[in-house]
Amino acid sequence: MNKIDLAKAFRKLGVESLNDMQKATAEAMKAGKGDVVVLSPTGTGKTLAYLLPLAEMINPDNDNVQAVVIVPGRELALQSQQVLADVGAVRGMACYGGRTAMEEHRALKQLRPQVVFATPGRLNDHLAKGNISANDVRLLVYRRVRQMPRHGLRERNANGFGLPFVCAKASVAISNQFATYPLVCGECQVRAHRLC
Repeated sequence: MNKIDLAKAFRKLGVESLNDMQKATAEAMKAGKGDVVVLSPTGTGKTLAYLLPLAEMINPDNDNVQAVVIVPGRELALQSQQVLADVGAVRGMACYGGRTAMEEHRALKQLRPQVVFATPGRLNDHLAKGNISANDVRLLVYRRVRQMPRHGLRERNANGFGLPFVCAKASVAISNQFATYPLVCGECQVRAHRLC
């Protein structure tokens, strides 16, 4: 278990304390009893809600990718990567289209991120080329999952990873339990624990 300096992270993020949704998300993720679905309006701190416990679950002695956060676009990938950087103690990297995959591949080899924030197409590309390995991935997070099926995410990534799942109808989905069933949001019959 990774130790996070919460006081330092809160100062960097300009946060005084966690709200009820963030506390409930952290408790559910740490309990490890199944998939977690976070349903909360925009601007309520869902990114921090899942990133704090995620960062704590990362093995600091393992340099391989241990968590994948699938996002619909570049902006959310970069924003999430920055929040993780502010939390500290974990290396993260955003992977998205609009720049060459070779450039990202070199950065992946140099940085050796423990958490990857990726758009569906770019993630599929890196997995197919062996640039990212799913061997050590223990946590899969879908952000704004309702936007994902149109990118072909449901069939390619959920089944390809065969991983646990975190989902939010408007935002985040999280899991730390391995699963073999297709993982999609509540509209698509995901079996998950509703926090709020």
